[in-house]
Amino acid sequence: MNPDFGKPDFNPDAWSNYWQVTYTTYPAETEVKSLSWPPSESERQQIERTCKAWLKAESTPPDMPSEPSVEKTFALASGQSERIDLEGCGVIRQMRIAVEPAVPEVLCDLRMQISWDGAKQPSVDVPVGYFFGHAHTGHGKQATSIAAVLGRRPAGPTEYSCNFHSLLLGVTDTEAYACFPMPFADGATLRLENHSSVPIERLQVRLDIQRRDALPANWGRFQATWSEESAASEGTPRFGPMSVPGKVVLYHRGRGKYVGMMLCVDWPPPMLWWGEGDWLIWTDEEGWPPSYHGTGSEEYFNSGWGQFDRKAVSGFVALRPGHPTVYSFHLNDAFQFQRNICVVEEQMGAGPDAEKRIHQQHPTWGSTAYWYAK
Repeated sequence: MNPDFGKPDFNPDAWSNYWQVTYTTYPAETEVKSLSWPPSESERQQIERTCKAWLKAESTPPDMPSEPSVEKTFALASGQSERIDLEGCGVIRQMRIAVEPAVPEVLCDLRMQISWDGAKQPSVDVPVGYFFGHAHTGHGKQATSIAAVLGRRPAGPTEYSCNFHSLLLGVTDTEAYACFPMPFADGATLRLENHSSVPIERLQVRLDIQRRDALPANWGRFQATWSEESAASEGTPRFGPMSVPGKVVLYHRGRGKYVGMMLCVDWPPPMLWWGEGDWLIWTDEEGWPPSYHGTGSEEYFNSGWGQFDRKAVSGFVALRPGHPTVYSFHLNDAFQFQRNICVVEEQMGAGPDAEKRIHQQHPTWGSTAYWYAK
């Protein structure tokens, strides 16, 4: 926020940065090294390596072995399914999936389910397009939006590709990739089901797996929870003293950590989606207010004033016009929970017209939460 706000010589056209600080608390006996400045030579080199890795992640896909641990290619008729079984112990370090045709009818209804260690219920149960973020854009789609920022903030509409790259998810011209570590101690099963009416001519799955003899006892199992609903409808839960409707992104009782999400909103044209509505996150608590109460959705995605950019841990896939699709990840600031977690985004609009659209047109709000269960 501009530190000169409110002063007599304040210039409203000279806004600077909006700073959002997220912190993690540790048990009282935990030793934490204090920051000293300037950094040592060793620390400076670590900082440089981190900066290079993050800049690379937001601009290019990760390297994939020339000979993946698993590579399967098959066709999938409407109503058919295919499964890939993994044996033993290991960690999926990278997953790549290519679909032809990569059209919304297929990407929205090609279901991906992953089970760990012989579990009967899948830990991942998400349409492929909503897991990777390209449900409505496919590969290589070109678009233009006044809300898109690539580089310095532009003066007008910006042309962009709906392909994107980040530390954990991305889409190229031919396939989508995920780099969430996915450990398993006693086998895993990946199942793909074509619920669309469109035959899939080619479906390729490539996995890079690090084999291990055993896993540490405290390692969790990767989860992806997807849901979509009509906003501000009769069954939508309300939150806080103002009874604001909200999209429940994740609700779970047990131990784990929440590491991010992908949001997809079917926002009615021609208005921009400003990303209003606070984020509410309860960890090991009940009642109002939650310990994490954000200042709006755009800040949660590291953006502001309806402008979205792309970085290694946050950004946009697509913006208005179209289905606004945005992502945000928590790495060193993951939300740890011992008993329960509830993640909610308020469904709000920027002004009376947008509020009217939400409460009368009930646009579809979809979300995929990425987390680990212990």
